Amino acid sequence: MKVRVGFIGGGLISDAHIRSLQKDERVEVAGLADINQAARDRVAKKFGLKKTVSNYKKLLSDPHIDLVYICTPHYLHNSITLETLRAGKHVICEKPMAMNAKEADEMIKESERTGKRLFVAENHRFISENRKAKELIEENEIGRPFLCLSCFIGKEIKRMNNIKDWKGTKDKSGGGVIIDNGPHLIDALCFFFGRVESVNAYGGRLAINAKNKEEDTALISFQFKTGIMANLALTFAAKYNNFPRNYCGAGIRYDIYGTKGSLHIISDKEYPLTLVQRKKCQRFAMDDIYPDFPIEMDSHFIDCLLRDKEPLVTPEDGREVMRIIDACYESIKEGRKVRV
Repeated sequence: MKVRVGFIGGGLISDAHIRSLQKDERVEVAGLADINQAARDRVAKKFGLKKTVSNYKKLLSDPHIDLVYICTPHYLHNSITLETLRAGKHVICEKPMAMNAKEADEMIKESERTGKRLFVAENHRFISENRKAKELIEENEIGRPFLCLSCFIGKEIKRMNNIKDWKGTKDKSGGGVIIDNGPHLIDALCFFFGRVESVNAYGGRLAINAKNKEEDTALISFQFKTGIMANLALTFAAKYNNFPRNYCGAGIRYDIYGTKGSLHIISDKEYPLTLVQRKKCQRFAMDDIYPDFPIEMDSHFIDCLLRDKEPLVTPEDGREVMRIIDACYESIKEGRKVRV
């Protein structure tokens, strides 16, 4: 019997997840809820969905729906997740998991109370070059890591300058670029290096004109419990950059320095990973990394649901990212280093 999935939210992010799940023969995408008729019509036509509704509660009351994928603005993640779990359905929630760590805690506790699975769609642990880099670190190929420089260089100027768009607003997004695309890179840094001890963050609306929006640009310094230091630069306001043109959406980079070598990850579909050692510089082509990668995150979650397995990224990982983001915003507000 197939896992029947209903989607709440018909924006562009839902397209990627519907497309992924429709490839999985164990899954039936059984419905979509969105308050916007045009969004419902667009998704239904594009993916051949037979059932679309304006009120998501109709999906929750549908006995034929097993799992709900939440692709809404951030401020709805917590409340709809809690409702869905209480309706007896499993949940996959888009990142960020919630607006803050307190909300994330509530979601985890409700999942435990109801016995229904909760997954967080944080996909950067599934990216081939990130997993290969993690493997090389664990195999001591670069010795002891001590420094990482990383960035997310994005162009979201149109939506950030639109005062009617929820992106970047405090009430519906929870903040700007830190809470929006920051979770991807923060989670990847935790994947590489473990728990964060403290953060020192700076951020502001430096290039966006809409006054109802939060930070378009930020710089975060991390101190990890292992002693590793990392810097992360984030922006939604870069009109121009020199990242490979074949990457969709943004430029992402990690430069990881160790006592015996270094690793360099860049959003390039041809050669995304380079290992530098004393007498060797090895560039990894995508096909060289893992022949069976990338793992499809959504199918991985279905596998975990059907086989009762632990996912590569857990709800607790999602909560840890929210704790770090909470600390970042506290650091910006108070102008000091904050312990996580």
